[in-house]
Amino acid sequence: MSSIDLDKIIDIYGRQLGEIIWHSVHFGDSLCEISEQHARSIAVLLAFAP
Repeated sequence: MSSIDLDKIIDIYGRQLGEIIWHSVHFGDSLCEISEQHARSIAVLLAFAP
């Protein structure tokens, strides 16, 4: 069985893992509102994507 290369995993998925961890410890009433604002911002940007 091969070993897991944690450095490679962090390099590839570090930002996503950080986001998941941040959301898991900062849950509150405003979290849903902020997530919805981010989703709207992303949707606006995607509307301009080729």
